[in-house]
Amino acid sequence: MNSINYQQYKEFRCDKCSDKYFARYGSYSDRTSCRFHFWEKDENGIVMCRDCKKMPSEIGSHNCYHISKGNICCYVCTIS
Repeated sequence: MNSINYQQYKEFRCDKCSDKYFARYGSYSDRTSCRFHFWEKDENGIVMCRDCKKMPSEIGSHNCYHISKGNICCYVCTIS
């Protein structure tokens, strides 16, 4: 991130770990630097992270996206 494009980013606080991060698209971080996952069970009973869409067996030592659902956002989130 260079200083020319720095103004395009908006600062958020992660709901899972309380770290501050900058987001360009929606309220998801650009990088997977959050140390926590938000586990949910889908309708088939499969446990999966709500934010990175990975199962516990796929995680290994990988981190997740920072996410802030509490802040008002004017961009469409592009993480699928």
